Amino acid sequence: MKKWKYKNFESFQSKYLGFTLIESMVVITVVGILATVSIPSYSNYVNSQKIQQSQQNIFSTLRQIRMQAVTQAQSVVMCSSVDHNICSYDSDPEDWSAGWIVFVDLNNNKQRDVKTEDILKLDSNNDNHIIKWNRGGYLTYNYEGKINQNGSFFVCGLTNTDQNLARSVIINRVGRAYLSKYTSNDEKIVC
Repeated sequence: MKKWKYKNFESFQSKYLGFTLIESMVVITVVGILATVSIPSYSNYVNSQKIQQSQQNIFSTLRQIRMQAVTQAQSVVMCSSVDHNICSYDSDPEDWSAGWIVFVDLNNNKQRDVKTEDILKLDSNNDNHIIKWNRGGYLTYNYEGKINQNGSFFVCGLTNTDQNLARSVIINRVGRAYLSKYTSNDEKIVC
């Protein structure tokens, strides 16, 4: 078998090692364009995940307090709270962005008493979205697991581009909650 021999292969190899300036600039430009396109998509993805996490937190809280109301055979109240000690009815009763508390309401006054043991104190952990309950500052589950009035929690982004990411937790009169991307009337969520 005949071996192929290339003339001056060693000089050819050492002469053309590395990248040219033009090749390096093309690579840097392509990387820059890809980064510019992908960063807004990534931040949109992160915002969507945070909104869905808040939606899941509300949903799991509602399921837990409904179960507590039935097992304890007492009224359980969930209300918005800024300081996690008293219900925040005065400022904006629909805004639950700061968090909420859940407690057994022994005397049906919709206020946390000093002797009342809290079931939950939750901070919404949101810095880029709003949580609203469309029925005011509180909701109450009775001993049968039914709610005082049906309604919806809305989790929305702060910017107009985040409005498409909005989610809801809808509670029917029987007290069951379900997750949705729309309002209870199958309309787009507007916060």
